[in-house]
Amino acid sequence: MLSFKSFAVLSALAFGAATTVFAAPLTEGTNILARCGCSSVATIIDDLTVVVTPITQEFHYITASNCTVSALTPLVGQLKGALSDAVGEVNKLVGQPAEIILATVDGAAQITVIELAQLISTLVILIFTALGAVLNVASSTVVGCLTPLLCTVGEIVGALLSAIFSVTGGLLVGLSATVLGLLAEVIAIIVRLNVSMVISVVGIQV
Repeated sequence: MLSFKSFAVLSALAFGAATTVFAAPLTEGTNILARCGCSSVATIIDDLTVVVTPITQEFHYITASNCTVSALTPLVGQLKGALSDAVGEVNKLVGQPAEIILATVDGAAQITVIELAQLISTLVILIFTALGAVLNVASSTVVGCLTPLLCTVGEIVGALLSAIFSVTGGLLVGLSATVLGLLAEVIAIIVRLNVSMVISVVGIQV
């Protein structure tokens, strides 16, 4: 199975012709990031995806018989914790130069719009697919209690997206629109949960 880093590279090759923004070599590579003491947006998202993948898989094992607030609360807490840590990491990039903010995962080049959008959308789809799996098995008697719990995850995803779009603003034109175009398979879940933060920052029309 391809790693998330390999997936990002393959995505760049597949979509390179669709964008006029190309990766530009960085003169100092990983040394810049080491001196900064922070990670690039791409690295933060890539690392976060690795962390949350096994957590989201647990959501798919939930059945109608164990789909309860008490069963899901620990998993939701793990997701929220990982997402909150990532928001903090992104906020550390405020005021940093573009070569740090936009460094690729290996630190050797500057990431493109489509490459970063692919990383972001992979993460968002992973999380909302997991939340949707729970909604699909929840009985009518518990879904009303579960929905607010699941929404707390969605709102932190929205906060993460907002932080990313803010720190890359003016550096990667069209990032939010590109991300929106890649989220088709989870738009219905986002709207069903009415995650206002995600709806707003990505620009989903409801």
